[in-house]
Amino acid sequence: MSPSYARSIPATDTFSTPRQTLESLITQLQSKVMMSAPHGELESFVREQGRELERQLLQAHPTLSAERRCEKFHESEAGQPGAR
Repeated sequence: MSPSYARSIPATDTFSTPRQTLESLITQLQSKVMMSAPHGELESFVREQGRELERQLLQAHPTLSAERRCEKFHESEAGQPGAR
């Protein structure tokens, strides 16, 4: 992959999905339904949604790491003699 092609790939927010999940969880916890839910139901809800959030975070982190390694590689490749 040429450096110019690598730069044309739009940057993404790797953590956008877990961020949206967290915001959704907070919104749901503030709802009338959850405010009146029994404590055990609330715990189950938070446990289930928390596991999903954890999964998304643990998936996003290595993705970000790989993206940064790729960027670093392309930056160093661009500085090589004969690079376009």
